[in-house]
Amino acid sequence: MTTAIASSPFTSILVPYDGSEPSQAALAQALALVEPGARLVIVSVVDETPLISEAGGAMVAYDPTTLFEALDAEGRARITDAMTRCTAAPVAPITELVHDQPVPAILATAKKYGSNLIIMGTHARTGVARLFLGSTTEGVLRWSDVPVLTIRASDAVSAHPFATALVGIADSEASDAAVELAAKLVPAYQTHIVELHVDRGNPADGLIAAAHAARATVMVVGSHGQRGLRGFFLGSVAEGVVRASDVPVLVVRDRNE
Repeated sequence: MTTAIASSPFTSILVPYDGSEPSQAALAQALALVEPGARLVIVSVVDETPLISEAGGAMVAYDPTTLFEALDAEGRARITDAMTRCTAAPVAPITELVHDQPVPAILATAKKYGSNLIIMGTHARTGVARLFLGSTTEGVLRWSDVPVLTIRASDAVSAHPFATALVGIADSEASDAAVELAAKLVPAYQTHIVELHVDRGNPADGLIAAAHAARATVMVVGSHGQRGLRGFFLGSVAEGVVRASDVPVLVVRDRNE
């Protein structure tokens, strides 16, 4: 008797798209993951803040309308590019062109469409660049109420991204949230779960090494979101994993926050 596979827990997937190689990888992974009947939402964000600041601080008054129109045209071009990629899939997405700062625009779009997964591309960073806290991906990870899957441009997009999941285990509510989400992957994707406690040395490095050893296709880690002054992105294990891992990372927020 064939065992029925449960439907995916991700029925509404959001991909922020800026045309970069990482965002192209994120969209490709979303297209491979989205199931019939599920919703794919693509948002292109037009951030006019730098132009507004520049216009306000200019010594000589000028009309920035042409520059605003150029930014808007770039946003529409990104939507067109994303639509072309979806047509080849073929998937018919919902598209949004939002004028706002990137992080609030992405979070508001996710809320508008009831998204239960955000897929974002990340840039590999080393050295001093790894200390930078201002990227859009990191901002979304810090504030998102829904799981975020990060994927690097260099990652091979997989038709089965949740085949083997390494789950970081610790005595925390954030870890409990990661375990709970991982459990939902099992009936939907026949996911093989590998659990790991890391008690010594650098926990992030230990988790990444274990992911390689287990040939994990994804790492599932919990975060404390926005707790505290800087919350998630000041020294957490999830931070280190996202920044250093060459394996896609599924980050889930502590459900009690």
